[in-house]
Amino acid sequence: MGVGLTSLIYVLTPEAIVIGGGFSASAIFFLPTAIAEVEKRVMPTSRIGLEILTSKLGNSPGMLGATKLALALVR
Repeated sequence: MGVGLTSLIYVLTPEAIVIGGGFSASAIFFLPTAIAEVEKRVMPTSRIGLEILTSKLGNSPGMLGATKLALALVR
């Protein structure tokens, strides 16, 4: 996970990375290791202000987005 995030950071230079879906429910197990890997692999100047967060909605955003789309198409 940390290696993948490293690639995304160098390509996209995001201000924040939000881990969502099923991964957010198990973040306690892998997120500290992923963050340590990012800190090891990404130059400090490339991660200034970078936040790696978990989604507050957990696994629900996909279902909520699909519901909103379906309601918009029905109306």
